[in-house]
Amino acid sequence: MLARNGKLRPKFAEASPTDPGLPTPAERAAITFPAVKVSIPGEDWHRKHLPWIRLALLMIGDDDVGMTERFRDMLGWDEPTIADTLEGIGSTKNHLEGLVEALNACMTRSFIVLERLGYDPEASAA
Repeated sequence: MLARNGKLRPKFAEASPTDPGLPTPAERAAITFPAVKVSIPGEDWHRKHLPWIRLALLMIGDDDVGMTERFRDMLGWDEPTIADTLEGIGSTKNHLEGLVEALNACMTRSFIVLERLGYDPEASAA
């Protein structure tokens, strides 16, 4: 559930004196949200972002000595290589952060709507 501080709560609950940040059922029922228009990544998404993800995973597999060697080798390549690498990884990071934000919004909105419909996640888990 969404608390007043904007954090997602994992289950529906009543407000209590021990958790004053949790909205009351009436406050949750009054929550509205607009539709958000987004562009869905096309087929070329993987060509643009996966190489940077793979490179980042390779790089974090290096210890400081290995990463130093990796960058020392890159310094001998064409000048824009390091800048392009850092820009590509940074751009992909920003893109993925946006996707995480969209997923969080989807989860929050889902909890709000499901609660209005009377869905109880604990009852369905039994």
